Amino acid sequence: MYCDESGIDGQQSHVGFGSLWLPWERRGSLTGLVNEARITHRYNDEIKWNKVREHSLPFYRALVDAFFEATWLCFHAIVVRKKHIDMSLHESRAEAYLKFFATFLANKIRRSASLGPSRRYYVRVDPLPSSYAKEHEKEQNIISSMIKRELGQSPIERLDVRDSKATPGIQLADLLIGATMARYQDQAKANHKKELSRHVATHLGWTNMNGDTYPGERKFNIWYFYDKRLGPREVEPRRVRLARPLPPTSFPKKVSTNRDTRGLP
Repeated sequence: MYCDESGIDGQQSHVGFGSLWLPWERRGSLTGLVNEARITHRYNDEIKWNKVREHSLPFYRALVDAFFEATWLCFHAIVVRKKHIDMSLHESRAEAYLKFFATFLANKIRRSASLGPSRRYYVRVDPLPSSYAKEHEKEQNIISSMIKRELGQSPIERLDVRDSKATPGIQLADLLIGATMARYQDQAKANHKKELSRHVATHLGWTNMNGDTYPGERKFNIWYFYDKRLGPREVEPRRVRLARPLPPTSFPKKVSTNRDTRGLP
């Protein structure tokens, strides 16, 4: 699993975390998928949402297409409006964001692991928003503890920090969380970014990326954090109708559709 964030720095209205999932034995396939698009479109820069330009749009469109064509890849994200975070429960913004990240991953891994007790997970993350050098070890311990409370054990083998420049999975996670968050952050002002965001939406059967998916969605899952104490939902769940439907046996197999928000900070 490769993870990246969006909206932690600056004055954006939302913060989000994205996770790219694939079977361990498919790591080479992911590198090949990215390299094929690079060679075809002669793109040598780091893959990032913030690097999408008009001249590089064909490459990024092709990369999005390749993601949706790969039945062994999926992307899950959580989006949180910052003003909905109860800061009385946290010492700082950074701590609050890390708690959301930990709870998000624990929720996803716990549901996946419940399908097979022998499953093990390796998590690769971009540097976390903390001055503590071993924050990733702390996060692994927190996530493992959350999962153990329900499953009796933690299936996480390792959670490591990786340099995104050398990690295609983190780069693709950055692109997809950027496309997901752009509408909420009002960041897709340039036409080429609007077009790429719409291109992702088209694969979901949507006209834009302003939406929450239902919990059981496998290929592209958006969890828009909702606290019922704050009133009605501001973003309603939308049905995903993939342009390239997943075979029933594709990765990952369907998990429980009950989204449990208990324990979220």
